[in-house]
Amino acid sequence: MKKIMLTAALAAGIAAGAAAQNKSDFEMIKSDNKHEVIYMGPVTFEDIGQVKAFQLEKKSEQYKPDPQVLEILSDKLKNYRMIVFLGTWCEDSHKLIPELYRVLTATSYPEEQLQLYALDRDKHGKEHEEQAYHITNVPTIILLQNDKEKGRITEVVEKSIESDLLHIIEKE
Repeated sequence: MKKIMLTAALAAGIAAGAAAQNKSDFEMIKSDNKHEVIYMGPVTFEDIGQVKAFQLEKKSEQYKPDPQVLEILSDKLKNYRMIVFLGTWCEDSHKLIPELYRVLTATSYPEEQLQLYALDRDKHGKEHEEQAYHITNVPTIILLQNDKEKGRITEVVEKSIESDLLHIIEKE
């Protein structure tokens, strides 16, 4: 029970912090598919949680990351800034973003070091945030250290989100 309450508290903390740091300033774009939601611009996990296709809370609770990898990431991941480009319309984003959310929650990742951007179907952001990072696919998760790109995960993971993040951190 304590573990569930802690997880819920951490999730609320990340969502609240992300809302404060990464202000929602997205546009909703009309889609030909009336069941599809397209956001464009800076978003928060709270915003993403409003898009039914993500099932953010449900999928993040169902995801079971490797506890040993999480323990290592809890210490190391906080030394990196993370920029995430996603598509609210994108099935790969619907799968990977809840898993990332779970990992960030479990590792107490500092929300002020996270930036989330939603891109339209043409992979464009509201202020063209994607151009500086040469984004061609979503989701793209970029780890930065001292404002230099350390590595990225694009569309799918090799092993798991937590293992792939750790691989980026440990490669030299």
